[in-house]
Amino acid sequence: MSFTSPDLAKQIALSTPRIDTYLAACGDALSPLGAAIELYAWNSAVAAAFMHPLQFCEIVVRNAVAEALASAYGDRWPWSQGFFLSLPDPKGKAFKPRQALLAARLKAEMSAKDGQGSTDKVIAEMSFAFWESLFTARFDDGLWNKHIKRLFPNAPATLPYHKLRAEIRAADLQPCQHRPTLKLAAQNSKLKKTPQVARPGAFFSRYLS
Repeated sequence: MSFTSPDLAKQIALSTPRIDTYLAACGDALSPLGAAIELYAWNSAVAAAFMHPLQFCEIVVRNAVAEALASAYGDRWPWSQGFFLSLPDPKGKAFKPRQALLAARLKAEMSAKDGQGSTDKVIAEMSFAFWESLFTARFDDGLWNKHIKRLFPNAPATLPYHKLRAEIRAADLQPCQHRPTLKLAAQNSKLKKTPQVARPGAFFSRYLS
């Protein structure tokens, strides 16, 4: 009669490639596989804890950017040639804002009875990568030096607009990067008891409420 330990069964169920990252982080543990399973569960809990505040953060930041674009390029900013040409068009595998805008415009036009498409539909079609890509220095003159303090009224009054723009970009990216969270967990076991650490909700309350 064969016997498979519970941890080994979990490893098989989750797949070895998925668990390998966690095994590497727990190599010094008394039971590396058991610790890796525990760390995997903890990391999932951390990701789940971020989801609710991230959803609010994404929607509010998205709407703020859309308002800035409407102020700069008009209500139908997705079809503004000036805005389109202001977007970067990188080569290779990097995110391509121009292509993302074209794709969203096409979906909006195809779903409209008159074929015109609506700005609201374009906004709904955009991934957060698009909005995040606008928080860079290339958009300071056209957007942020004029609108960022108005759209994020609870930001520190003494914080220059370009630093606020950079801080918003960094705050939105960090919760989504699970590997650094995993690395921190491996280095400090106390973090396993606090899956709410570094909540993006702190950013939400500070700048938007």
